[in-house]
Amino acid sequence: MIQTVLSGPKTEKFTAPYLAWLIFWRGLVYGAIDGLLLSVFPWIVTWRTFNVERRPLEKKIAFGFLAWLFILVFTTAYHLGYSDFRSKKIIQPNIGNSIMSVPTLVSANPVGSPVTHAIMHITAVIHSPKTELFLPPHRE
Repeated sequence: MIQTVLSGPKTEKFTAPYLAWLIFWRGLVYGAIDGLLLSVFPWIVTWRTFNVERRPLEKKIAFGFLAWLFILVFTTAYHLGYSDFRSKKIIQPNIGNSIMSVPTLVSANPVGSPVTHAIMHITAVIHSPKTELFLPPHRE
């Protein structure tokens, strides 16, 4: 995800205390909450609803795919709340969040996806803080 962000265009950067604040708020806090909401919540609801921990490996894999489908539904619904994503642009967050959901889906550990999501947001805050893809849309 870091490489994906860095491969995009740079934007005007912020400096000093304001940059530190953005790294904390838009990078760490917002990124971790995004990861919890978009990846962990749908996964944990699936895991708990179907009591997946007690099932054999092949069932865990099947329910992992079901959780991934719910992750796509949450990601789509969330991003459609931003008018900027009401186009083919909606595909990119779904691909990105699918990648960032892999740590949780594969390890059955809810920590990996929020950490990955926060790292992506922090990278975007540093590299291209005015991006419309990796951070929430900006309104002047």
